[in-house]
Amino acid sequence: MKFKEVFSLFLDALYPPRCLFCGTVISPGERLCELCEQENPMLHQSRWILLPSPYQDEKIECKVIYHYKNGVKEAILDFKFHDKPENSSFFAEKMNESVMESYNTLHIDFITAVPISRERRKERGYNQSELLAKQLVKQKNLIYVPCLEKKKDNFEQHKLSAKDRKENVIDVYECVNCEMIKGKTVLLIDDIVTTGYTLAECAKTLYEAGAKKVVCAAIATSAVENSDFDH
Repeated sequence: MKFKEVFSLFLDALYPPRCLFCGTVISPGERLCELCEQENPMLHQSRWILLPSPYQDEKIECKVIYHYKNGVKEAILDFKFHDKPENSSFFAEKMNESVMESYNTLHIDFITAVPISRERRKERGYNQSELLAKQLVKQKNLIYVPCLEKKKDNFEQHKLSAKDRKENVIDVYECVNCEMIKGKTVLLIDDIVTTGYTLAECAKTLYEAGAKKVVCAAIATSAVENSDFDH
């Protein structure tokens, strides 16, 4: 047995792997326990998001891999707020299995992510959607290009009603690296899609910069009434 294999067994004995969703000790090489696998099946679904003016007659596709509940919700909250950036690798693997296969017929030129404000990035130490996008890039023959920035620090979406969420993201984002966007097909990554307003506003900004097509992907969906999802 090679040294690396012995050392790996030693680490597993000292720090046994735990289920990402519930924390139960699991077998080496596994990421989830059997119960969490059963309770959190992958969705392989699309949500269609209506774009704001002047593109209100168009909609973009957003692939989602989980419902935002149970262990998925806890793992995302840990990833987003409790300093667990390592969770990005698991979610990117799942996204690669489902999302990239579905978008295989598209010629995706590059991947980008929904930005967060400088203040929130400094507070968290990272942008969770960007980490997810960069992990996905590692698994595919693609590149990551930062295309969007927040030009103002708006309220956190998850604390607002559906109506307020729509108004909260209007004119919040601006394009960077605009010369790389023209005529390109862009995959836009976010962590959770609820009303779809954030992704819609980001996609609108990319289209205004000359993007040919924008498609989206998120870890989980938690749809609410009165949103601009095309049900």
